[in-house]
Amino acid sequence: MTRVPLTVERIVAAALARIDHDGLDGFSMRKLGADLGVEAMALYKHVPDKETLLDLVVAEIYAEVDLADPDLAWDERIRHFAHALRAAVLAHPHLLTRAVTQPPTTPVVQQRIDVLLGALREATGDDALAVRHFWVITAFVSGALLGETASVRQTDTTSDESATELDAITCPSLAALGPVLATCDFATEFAFGLDIVLAAVPVTRRRRPR
Repeated sequence: MTRVPLTVERIVAAALARIDHDGLDGFSMRKLGADLGVEAMALYKHVPDKETLLDLVVAEIYAEVDLADPDLAWDERIRHFAHALRAAVLAHPHLLTRAVTQPPTTPVVQQRIDVLLGALREATGDDALAVRHFWVITAFVSGALLGETASVRQTDTTSDESATELDAITCPSLAALGPVLATCDFATEFAFGLDIVLAAVPVTRRRRPR
């Protein structure tokens, strides 16, 4: 049987599958080599080191974020990107933290950053304002996704007994709203928060310049 040659694309796809299965802490070049039927050292002929490979894997996640129709309004393009990014990173939860806090400077990631900046430049007509609101949007999206996964993990590990230990006198609001927090619909809250963030963008251009 002819062995399928190693390529960067094959290595990245196999690494993503392995991380999805074992988690980032359980990932190793040795396991990846075994998945591909080669020794780990053979991988280094195609990728210089593990960190570079992880950057390529994260870039592959960003490649799953399809770009909106450029004819859409500026805010709809940003909404499309934010929701597509949420879907992509939640599909690969073991890489979520790295994806939202350490996005690599690859063409795929840069293109998606350019879409956000372009939409904000179009809306504000001001480069400094565009950058300022870019940071606000990225902070919201990153924080929301990190908070979503943290809340899910906390819910999974919190027993019913500990949930009833809240002191209604010391923490009256938390005691009252705890059940609501526990039943949070993250997709709905993400959309709600994104609407608030986008509403704060000062729109000075109602139409895209020809």
